[in-house]
Amino acid sequence: MLAALGPIADSVRSQVLWANEDAVEAQWGSGLREILTTGAAPLPPQVQVEPSHDAGPNTPQAVSEEFDPRPQQARLQRLREWASAESERTEVAALPPELLQIVAFQNINSADDVLARCAGLTIPMDIRLARELAAVVSERPAPEQLPEKPKPVAGSEWSESPGVFAGVDWSTFGEGQARPLTPLLTHAVEGGISLDWQDPADLGRVRIFRVVASADTWPALDPSQAEPVGVTLSTSVAAPLVATSAVTFIGVWCHAGQDEVAARMAAPVFVAQGQVVWPPSRLTLQVTPRKTVAATFNVPPGATIQVQRFGAGSKPRFNQAAALDPSVLVGNGFVDPHPPVGEVSYAVYASVRLGDGSLEWSEPVMGTVTVRVRPTSLPLTVSPNGVSPGTYDISWETPEHGAVEVFLSPSAPPAGLSEESRTREIVRSQGLTPDRLLPYPTLSLGDTTVIQGVAIPDEWARAYFVATHVMAEDAVGVGPTVGLVLPRPPRNPELIERVDTQIITFAWPAADAQSKDADVIVEVHQGPRQSQELDVGRSQPIVSMTHEQYVLMGGIHLTRTLPPNGCSLHLFGVIYERGRPRRSHGVALDYPGITRVAYDIVAVRQDGQRSVNADDLAGYAVTVLSNEVLDAAHFVVVHHPQRLPLSPNDPGARELLSELRPLIANVTQTLGHLTPGTHMGFVRLFYSPPDRRDCARIAVIDPDPANLWRGVC
Repeated sequence: MLAALGPIADSVRSQVLWANEDAVEAQWGSGLREILTTGAAPLPPQVQVEPSHDAGPNTPQAVSEEFDPRPQQARLQRLREWASAESERTEVAALPPELLQIVAFQNINSADDVLARCAGLTIPMDIRLARELAAVVSERPAPEQLPEKPKPVAGSEWSESPGVFAGVDWSTFGEGQARPLTPLLTHAVEGGISLDWQDPADLGRVRIFRVVASADTWPALDPSQAEPVGVTLSTSVAAPLVATSAVTFIGVWCHAGQDEVAARMAAPVFVAQGQVVWPPSRLTLQVTPRKTVAATFNVPPGATIQVQRFGAGSKPRFNQAAALDPSVLVGNGFVDPHPPVGEVSYAVYASVRLGDGSLEWSEPVMGTVTVRVRPTSLPLTVSPNGVSPGTYDISWETPEHGAVEVFLSPSAPPAGLSEESRTREIVRSQGLTPDRLLPYPTLSLGDTTVIQGVAIPDEWARAYFVATHVMAEDAVGVGPTVGLVLPRPPRNPELIERVDTQIITFAWPAADAQSKDADVIVEVHQGPRQSQELDVGRSQPIVSMTHEQYVLMGGIHLTRTLPPNGCSLHLFGVIYERGRPRRSHGVALDYPGITRVAYDIVAVRQDGQRSVNADDLAGYAVTVLSNEVLDAAHFVVVHHPQRLPLSPNDPGARELLSELRPLIANVTQTLGHLTPGTHMGFVRLFYSPPDRRDCARIAVIDPDPANLWRGVC
C-alpha cells in the first residue's frame, strides 16, 4: 500500500503504519506483507451481492458500504477530480494531498472513517466535508461516465442527457400500472412545456427526477420504455417538448438516495403524471372586404378544433357559450360570417378524447382583429307624445352595428356636419357634448328603436334633435337635424296704469340666453273682458316688441288708450319659421278699465264767456270732460293756501264746492262756479265717492298748475 501511495511525508507514513496498531494488524493479512515485499497492491476480492427480493420497484436498493469493486487508483482519481472541481472552496483547497491518497487506498467508505483517520493524522475535518469525501469514494462504478453538471433551465437544474439509472425490479412489481403520488401541472410556454409537481421529500435526501413522455398513454410502467425528455433536481422545469401528435402523455419518475450515486442506483418511484393537448399554432386573422373574418392555423394531428369569439370589453376565457358553430370551420381555418363590429378576440382550442374517456382541452391560441363598418347618417322621426302633452317621441331605424346616441340642443349644429364620418372629438367640439345626450331609456319595436316622452326645457324657444351612429372613437356618423320651433309665452305679465298711458311689463319668453333669437317677438292682442282664449286668426296685434326693444324699454308702452270700460289683453311669444308666424299659447291679462275726467278752473265774465282781464271777472267756472258715461259722480273742490291739496280731507284745506251729477262721455260740462276773493291758494278737483274703493276706476286729470292758483272768497 505504501508503494501505491507514492511519495508522502515520513510523519504520515509512520502514522499510517504505527499510530493505529489494530489497523496495521488488520491490514497485514489482507496484503500489507505483499505490498512491503513486492511494492504492488493486490487486487481486491470479488464479492457477489445478491439482489433483494423484498422491495418493489418504488423502493431504493440498499448499497453495502464495505463493497467497492473499484481499484484504489480509480478511487484516488475520483477524489482528485472532485478536489479540482471544488477547488474554489476554502475547506477543500486546504485538504492535504496525502489525505486523498489515504482515503483512496485505505478501506474508508463512511464519514465516520474519514473523521477517525483525520483525527489520527491531526488534520482538521468537519462532518459535512467528511460526508462528501465518503460519498465520492463509495460510489458504484457506472458503465459510462456520469453526465456533466446540468445547465440551469428556468431556475432549475435540467439535463437532456439522463445518464445511467437503475431499472425497475420486475420480480417485485405488482399487478397493473404504478399510481402517481401527485398530479402533474402542464402549461405551454415558448419552446416547450412548463412542468410542475409536488416534491416527494420523504423518498430520500437526494432526489433525481426523470421526465419521460409517450404519444400513446401515460408512461406508468417503466421510464426506460418511454421517450426520455430530461433529468432534473427541481420540481418545476421547462421541458423542450414538441408536438408530434394531438396529445403527449408525460410521466415523472424519481430516484432517491443519500447521494447522487445511491439515488441513481435506486429503483424509480412514479411520482407524477399528466398530459398536454397541443394547441393550434400560427394563427392568422384577417377582415375581408365583406366584413367577415377569415382565419388560418396549424391543426395538431387528430385533434378536434373549437373556436370561441369574444367582443370588445369581454375578457377571453374558456366559455362554451362563446363557441362558434362548427360549420365555420373550413380545413385548416375558419370563416366567421357575422363578427361584431369593433375589436374582436378569437380563442382557438384543440380537444382530444383520452383513453379513460375524458375530454381534454388544450390551451388556446389567441388572436385579435378590428372589424370596421362605416357609420351611417341616421334620420330621426319626432312626433308629439299622445299621452303626455308637451313631450315628444323620438324614433329611428335600428342599425345592424354600432351604437346610436341622440342629442337635444337649443341651437342647431353647423351645416355639413353630417356629410361624412367624423371623430368623436370633432363631434363634441361642434356642440354635441355629453351634457346634451338624451338620458332616456330606449324601446325596441322590431326594426325600430323609440325613446318616449322626451321633455324639452320650458325656456327653450327652439329645439334640435340629432342622432349619431358610433362605430368607434374615430368613426362617428352624424344624422340630419330635426328642429322644433317652440315659442313660449311671456312670463309674469303685469299692467301698470298711468293717467295718460298703460305699460305692460313681463319676463321675456326665453330665460336661456341662447334661445333669445333675433326673430323672437312678443305680440299683444285685445279682446273682450274676462276672456281667457282668443282666436288670433281673427285678431290683429295692437302692439309688438322685439327682444332688442325689450332690453331698451323694459316693457310695452301702449300708445293707444285702452277702453275705459275694460278689456282683456293676450300676450303671445312669436317665432317666424319660413316666413310664417308660430305663436305660443297666450297669456291673458284682464283690464277692468278706468274713466278719465279732465277738469279746468276757467275765469269767466258775467255772461259766462271767458274773462280776458280782471275788470270783467265775474267768477271761476269748474268744467269737466269725461271719456266715459258716469251715472252719478260726486266731485268736490278744495282750496289750500300753500300747496296743491292731496285729498279732500287734506289738513289746512277747505271745501269750496261739492256736486253730485251724471257725466256725459266726451262732453264738457260745468260743475259749478267759485266766487273770486282775496284768499289766494291752490284749487283742486277730487272725485269723492261714498265708497273709497271706487276711486280706482276714476282718474282725475289736473290742468296746468298755473290755472289752479286762484284768489277765492
